[in-house]
Amino acid sequence: MQAAKEVVQLDFHVTPFRVERFYETYLPAVALVLEYGAQGYSFYRTDEDPSHFVHISYWDDRKKFDRYWMSREMRAIRTAIVGMHDHLLLPHYGAVLERA
Repeated sequence: MQAAKEVVQLDFHVTPFRVERFYETYLPAVALVLEYGAQGYSFYRTDEDPSHFVHISYWDDRKKFDRYWMSREMRAIRTAIVGMHDHLLLPHYGAVLERA
């Protein structure tokens, strides 16, 4: 297995009163990254703002993330969460400098 070269971060700022529904709807997308070749992931909710969720995944090739992002499963999940978050959902890409 190659070392992860790319990190992708997805930030969700969930609208009030939709936090639990968002979590239940989005949760299947979290581990799905592994089926598309991610080398790991984390999904967390910030302490400062309990309506801010962050999904981070590690990849050796951005094309694998693109396949995940455009997959039938993710299109369905992204459609299901429309209206539950209040910022435009765009992946943030970065280079992995060090990871243990």
